[in-house]
Amino acid sequence: MSTFEDLLESLKDTADVTVKYINERKDVEGAQPIEISNSSRANCKLFNVIMTNIGTQGPGVLYINEPKMTLLETKMSRCTPKSFGKTPAPSFGVSYNSNNSNNSNNSNNSNNSNNSNDTNFKNSTKSFKTKSFGPPASFSGPPAPKRSIFKYSVTIKYTFTKPNGTQESIDFSKSIKEGSLLEQDKKRCERVYKVAVKRFEERLQGGPFYYDSQSTLYSSTKLSNENIHCVIFDGVSKRPNFVMPPTGDDNSGPVSERAPRQHVGFQPLAKKESPHSGRGGARMINVGTNCRRIVLSPKFTVYQYAVTINYVFSHPDGREITIPISKSNRLDKEHDRDKERCRSVYKKAMSNYVDLKKGGTLFYDSQGILWSLSELENDNISLVITEGISKRPNFIRAEFKLNKVLGSGELSSDDVWRSVHQCPGEADKSIHQAISTIIAEGPNSRLSVLELNNTTHYLMKDHNLPIHLEKFPEGEISSAVGVTKSIKTLEGLDGNPSLFMTNDIKVSLFHPQLCPPLIKVFSTFRGFHCGLSAGNSVALKIFEHHKNCYVALDYGEFKRLGVDGSVMKIKGFAANPKNQEFQQDSGLMISVYDHFRSRHNIEIEHPDLFTVAAVSLTGERKVYYFPPEVLRLVPDQKVTKERMTLDEERRLIRMNALKPDQRMDVVDRIVEQVGLTNGVNPDVFRIEKPMVVPAVVLPAPHINYSSNGSRQFVEPKKLTNWEIVFLNDETCWDVADVLMQEMFECGMQVEPPSVSHIRNKDVHSIFTNAIRTGKQLLFFVLSKDTAYHEFIKACEQRYDVLTQEINLEKARTLGRQGKTRRNIVNKTNMKLGGLNYNVGSHFLDEENILVLGFSLSHASYGESEVVSVGYAGNTLDRAHKFCGGFVYTQKTRDIFGDVIYDVLKDSLKTARKNRSMKAEKVVIYFNGISESQFATVNEVYTKKCLECFSSLKATYNPELIVMAASKMHNTRLFDSYQGRVCNLKPGTIVDTAIVSPVYNEFYHVGANAIQGTSKPVRYTVIHSSKRVDMEYLEELTNSLCHDHQIIESSISLPVPLFIASDCSERGRMDLKYCDEPLFQNGEFQKDKINDRFTYKYKKLKETRFNA
Repeated sequence: MSTFEDLLESLKDTADVTVKYINERKDVEGAQPIEISNSSRANCKLFNVIMTNIGTQGPGVLYINEPKMTLLETKMSRCTPKSFGKTPAPSFGVSYNSNNSNNSNNSNNSNNSNNSNDTNFKNSTKSFKTKSFGPPASFSGPPAPKRSIFKYSVTIKYTFTKPNGTQESIDFSKSIKEGSLLEQDKKRCERVYKVAVKRFEERLQGGPFYYDSQSTLYSSTKLSNENIHCVIFDGVSKRPNFVMPPTGDDNSGPVSERAPRQHVGFQPLAKKESPHSGRGGARMINVGTNCRRIVLSPKFTVYQYAVTINYVFSHPDGREITIPISKSNRLDKEHDRDKERCRSVYKKAMSNYVDLKKGGTLFYDSQGILWSLSELENDNISLVITEGISKRPNFIRAEFKLNKVLGSGELSSDDVWRSVHQCPGEADKSIHQAISTIIAEGPNSRLSVLELNNTTHYLMKDHNLPIHLEKFPEGEISSAVGVTKSIKTLEGLDGNPSLFMTNDIKVSLFHPQLCPPLIKVFSTFRGFHCGLSAGNSVALKIFEHHKNCYVALDYGEFKRLGVDGSVMKIKGFAANPKNQEFQQDSGLMISVYDHFRSRHNIEIEHPDLFTVAAVSLTGERKVYYFPPEVLRLVPDQKVTKERMTLDEERRLIRMNALKPDQRMDVVDRIVEQVGLTNGVNPDVFRIEKPMVVPAVVLPAPHINYSSNGSRQFVEPKKLTNWEIVFLNDETCWDVADVLMQEMFECGMQVEPPSVSHIRNKDVHSIFTNAIRTGKQLLFFVLSKDTAYHEFIKACEQRYDVLTQEINLEKARTLGRQGKTRRNIVNKTNMKLGGLNYNVGSHFLDEENILVLGFSLSHASYGESEVVSVGYAGNTLDRAHKFCGGFVYTQKTRDIFGDVIYDVLKDSLKTARKNRSMKAEKVVIYFNGISESQFATVNEVYTKKCLECFSSLKATYNPELIVMAASKMHNTRLFDSYQGRVCNLKPGTIVDTAIVSPVYNEFYHVGANAIQGTSKPVRYTVIHSSKRVDMEYLEELTNSLCHDHQIIESSISLPVPLFIASDCSERGRMDLKYCDEPLFQNGEFQKDKINDRFTYKYKKLKETRFNA
């Protein structure tokens, strides 16, 4: 409880405040007041809290609960002390009306503060301890004649899980931060406070009360319950590492039982700095984009409601089995099917429930969130639907529940700013979800439109677009055109962050749409017959087309259930039904043929055809065997890259490769045809035309050979002991002479090669002989129809002998292909450790700089979940010489973090050994990093880099710059020439308007488009130990795109990323020939595999072997 001295101390040094008090509580009106006055400017905690809540409506009578001290009157001439700025502290629990304009402004500011949505803190655990507080109470009219003030302490803690699995609590109610960081902590406390008051109203009786958004609560009444502990999970936090309740109960549960989550996202990225100024010969232009600004109505408000949909089935033992459908964590097609089920239940609920019909305009995301443009009269709805939902015979009912989301369930245009934050984990992207769901409602209501992954809408039937789509008879594969959709908050032309929608065309291949019998699809392949064995080449081709496809059972109790039945995933082909056996529950073996005849009374029509091995999507994922005739292909399945033939892949690329003018036209048309724009209510928001933005074109650096006018290499190498290898009796006798002549012209010293042939597929003897004779290089000239390339590269690593390969058809035309000859010789010189040319830029020469690139082969090897991480850097004897390698690791959320420490340390040591260079600046590019990974790069990868530096020497602290590069975005940029839309020139930079308002970002066009429309690479500066110089980083990136050394033209990525990507793919291919088990006792043998099957201990490690 407060003392009167506490109050005077808190009111001390307040702006123009007069305080009067008397010594006796009785006979107040007759008492003589003693006046205390002070006009200095300083912080006034209690005074500010009280005046924010009650306003300045004139004299208010308050008193502190001390027997001989009564505060009789307070007067002020300035509402807010100067140290508090223009906006008073947020208030909760008290509202008031005032005719005073100043008071009105204060009220509005307070309300704006109240409405802040820090939804990075939803579904989390909060420990809220206070002596007592109660529900909000309104305050209007003149002040009460007397009001006692009681002071209570408040503790608000957030509990989260650290990476090591332990739990930690942070007390945000005793924050020692300053500035904006303090304001963030206060907002967290305010949100917990609001939810606690609303949710635990019966337990928190009292008030009215005044909360300072930290550790103090003031109440005008003494509360009977002085020790309250509330735990809150829902409606406050979206932090990914906050522990969650162990069961479906969102309001309680012991903290110790909640699952650990990764703790990243709450450290700021590099502070945003100014964009490129156009210095150094750069040319300023305007470029077109595919980014459309979304202009929200000033009165835009959308309300969020939580939807829970469960399917209830009967178990054979009489129990009921409840399956949550609206919280689906299944992947790919199964997740899409769950969304279809949810939308079906939602439509039934809309037609059957009157309150939902009266709810205004609703938008459902087909999972757990419903958005409404008006507040529902009934925000607690529960109903049961039994008809028209599922065909399964054991289906009982579907349960539909709707509840308002507490704490963060109301969004307005103010939430656009909150969708971005320098700390990625603090960004509340609820407004993105809301707008995306609203826009998608139009396409989702059209039967001809198929939505996949919440991002792409395909026109599955006739379209009126100037684009040629192809069909493939084998497998009945067809193509469909779609449009991608992403909602982002971008900087905007005026620097005022706004929402934008970015759309791009996407053509994909699809398996048959009508759920055909699997054997009918198989029969479309050339060479198919009903006696095929699983090992037959035709059967292998069919399997490659359908690997991991989804199929539905179509026999017995599953007949005619379609996707409502049991769905399996194809994992392989096996022996025919008579020969393929499996173990029954009784332990006895039985053939597939006998099982179907005895158990299901089905006589298999094609007993000599292979069976399909498939796994269940639930339970233990046991393998089952089925005749193809009892399976149907699930509709709406995309043909993934692993299922495509090379011809299908090439033709798909051509269908997507639209010229810039055609792409712009088709995108505009398909956006309207799928319904992304024409279904939007202009009173809610409007979508503008694609934006035109300023850009800068950087000059290309000069390519310098050994002397002016010469084409000779800067550092030509000797090639005196090499061998050309042909297959069997193939030959091309002049290839050596042609290549040697080109090498001479480039300044290389070269001797004639020996010649050998691969006989009886014996490649190993070629390599063993090369080791014995000390060959520098094995130069393979093989027909393009052979399949030796991958095996030769695996042997290169195994035998540590450098290789190069061209196809025989190309070799026979080298005499008249000067550019091709030059590129081949460029490769040879780089492989041998030479340098072809210098790039006329100072970035790598001026400083002791190490530039590294990391890239990932996202395709894991088979089912192993082992991936290859490629890396490259300028670690050799010249700053422009880059080489790389790869490391095997297990596929996790933090793949790069498993390798960066060791690779960086080794690179620093290698560079110092080869160049006598102690790196003073380290620049690291990560390829394929999405925005959701920025926090991991910033807080995990950067930390490992700093640990690496200190491990070399405690005082070693070079400048560190970490950047993320990505083409995983929808943004396209266009130039115009003489009224015609065309591709941008290499070196074009866009670093304003369509970039993040809080991150240092730029788009860079590195290369000319070979076909179609060029796609820029987006770069984001994640970390910089010094102030970010955007001009330096943009020009460095542009310069590195010209340092490929094999071709003189620029490439799309900086050379370390380009080499790292190649090395990553090389590692993936080499793993196919690994003759060691990858796992032992369930653990990946990381050290053993990397020691044997990478270049870690090879002499080729310090060469550009993958040139």
